[in-house]
Amino acid sequence: MSLVREALSRAWAATVIQYHGGAINSERTLQAVLFGELRRALPEFRILCEPTITLSAQTVVPDIVVVGGRRSVVVALELKFVPHQYPVFETDIGKLRQYGVFADPFPLTIDPATGRFDGSSYTFDPECLLVFAAVGQHDAKAT
Repeated sequence: MSLVREALSRAWAATVIQYHGGAINSERTLQAVLFGELRRALPEFRILCEPTITLSAQTVVPDIVVVGGRRSVVVALELKFVPHQYPVFETDIGKLRQYGVFADPFPLTIDPATGRFDGSSYTFDPECLLVFAAVGQHDAKAT
């Protein structure tokens, strides 16, 4: 898991550099840039943006997940982009908390030929990294 942590840290650092260079102007762009950096840093993993996951009859949509070889989600990311104000993060932290306790398998990937889930089952890895990352007002403090 330390390989994934290091890659995630490098990907976020590269994303921050792009933000400071003026290349990121929205949460979707932040997500797209981080997706690209994660693909580059973790080529053997599957990176998915906004996958629909059903957890006990509730549907959640993480911003990004990283899927490992055992059909397990090894990173779940929630992002916020509010550069001119303080990030409101409680909902995102609540979603991350759900991912951390959910053990049942769920569909995640689709069959490109049909657009439907492909029948594969995935789970959250017991050591899944639950990550909240934000671009917010520079003096914001999470409590």
